Amino acid sequence: MLNPYTLKNKLILYFSIVFILVSLCISFYYSNYTKNLLEKNIIDNTRNNLTYILSNIDRQIQQCQDLSDWLYLNRNLDKLLIRDYSDSNYNFDYDISAAYKEINGRITNSSIGRYVVSVIIEGKNEVDLKLYSEADFIDINKMKAADWFQKGKDSEVFVCAGIEENLAKERYNNFFIPFVRKVIFSDSRKTIGWQVIGISPDLIRYSIKDFEVPDNDLLLIMDGQNKCLYSSDNKLLGQDLSGSISIPEQNDKNFYSEVFGKKVLVVYHKSAYSNYQIVQLVDYSFIEEQRTNATKIAFLILGITITVCCLFTIFLSSNLTKPLRRIMHRMDCISKGNFHVEPELEGNDEIGELGKGINQLATNINQLLIKVKNDENAKKELEFKVLQSQINPHFVYNALNSIKVMAMIQKADGIYETATALGALLKETSKGAMNHITLEEEISLLDQYLTIQKIRKKGLIQVNYSIDSELLSCKIPKFTLQPIIENSIVHGFEGKKGLGMLEISAGLVDESDILIEIRDNGVGIPQDRLETILQKDKARGERYNSVGLVNINERIKLTYGEKYGLSFESKYLEYSIVRILIPRE
Repeated sequence: MLNPYTLKNKLILYFSIVFILVSLCISFYYSNYTKNLLEKNIIDNTRNNLTYILSNIDRQIQQCQDLSDWLYLNRNLDKLLIRDYSDSNYNFDYDISAAYKEINGRITNSSIGRYVVSVIIEGKNEVDLKLYSEADFIDINKMKAADWFQKGKDSEVFVCAGIEENLAKERYNNFFIPFVRKVIFSDSRKTIGWQVIGISPDLIRYSIKDFEVPDNDLLLIMDGQNKCLYSSDNKLLGQDLSGSISIPEQNDKNFYSEVFGKKVLVVYHKSAYSNYQIVQLVDYSFIEEQRTNATKIAFLILGITITVCCLFTIFLSSNLTKPLRRIMHRMDCISKGNFHVEPELEGNDEIGELGKGINQLATNINQLLIKVKNDENAKKELEFKVLQSQINPHFVYNALNSIKVMAMIQKADGIYETATALGALLKETSKGAMNHITLEEEISLLDQYLTIQKIRKKGLIQVNYSIDSELLSCKIPKFTLQPIIENSIVHGFEGKKGLGMLEISAGLVDESDILIEIRDNGVGIPQDRLETILQKDKARGERYNSVGLVNINERIKLTYGEKYGLSFESKYLEYSIVRILIPRE
């Protein structure tokens, strides 16, 4: 049965978890990036096409404006619209024939000539001209009553018209695009009549004849009143689409919507010249299909990556744990009393250095055992040293030095700093006998501990000191501050996001006592727990570990008296403050 607690299996498990998590993150990022890029490309390509199409339409509308401008101010047309033909001095037939010929020639030579279905011009002298197939079939009075005619008949400038119902009784299309404008006299600039140019909607269709609309997409062109000038399905011409689709005022945006009972991506572009708007309804199922393909590719890459990483992890773990298994076997021999040195354990790499430490450990133990046998009078002391040698700090120092060398070689600064700080702490711990040290020395020990925690927390711990310099030489029980700081970090910062702040201050109280205050911005302590935190029977089994705090409190009280000890202040989810009161020494 596979032992899950072996180092090899742990390495395989840990590395596999890391690789899988990293691969998942990369795959998730790649999948989202690909999906977003795909959608962006669809939108950009669609918008570029729409912009190009609308520019073609604007060029055709510009031709309509050129024709309207020509009729608006035409010296040959002036005389026809201002002369009183009841006067026998004017030849009406000659003038109107010349006007027809000139207007017809102008339109015939225009690129939009074949799309002009009617031209109607009427002067204030009640002379009217009607050109092209549908003009004679239009009821003039009905046309004059139309809103679009009333809005444009007195206009000085060209106004781009929308699509309207065709008023001609005989017509090729039920809708047309009328351009209405007044006509002025060349010399006086006074209004002498009005003009109506009727354009077939086929002009719009011609402008996009080379553009292929993708299957399941719908292309719409609408006028300023959201009436349909063109639809790729040929079903919506002339319809008011305001209730079906709402286009924002801001240009060149896109959004998802449900149009005609179907979810689509709406991409649109508005013309600042004609006020026309072109809209393409991109089928959402097409986008979803592309997204699904991108996701499949991402999962395929994920599967390949995880497989390769797992195989590499197994290979790496096997090569790392083989020399460690030899060391474990040697340790087992040592535990059974075999203290001879095995040179094959030693080498020039980090594990070889560890092997040297094992051999040194065996030698030391052997020497200690010999000394015990030779000195029965110091049996207890020797037994203590034998016990101490089993957890020999020098071996730990050697192991830590090996780790430091490994970290330095691999430029793993965090491991190097952690090993250095831990070595300093172990060194002070091994001294043991000194119960009181200066506050400055206590702060130094605390800094070593905080160095380890800062590396573990990836730098998300910041410590600020505010201590009177004259207090640094005062005595304090050794390792008083470290357990309190540990509680703040392990429990106060547990689950907290962002930077953990520790503020450590010390000052005199009544000139004879020292008050040390430790404040953190952690999750705080619930009020009901705060009231019982220093009670022995409540100290164990709690989420906020108060066993160490109880011991520190009792140690201070036994040393200095009941007046001194710990006190707490906390606001849940905001901060905690631990105050230590000791006499000045």
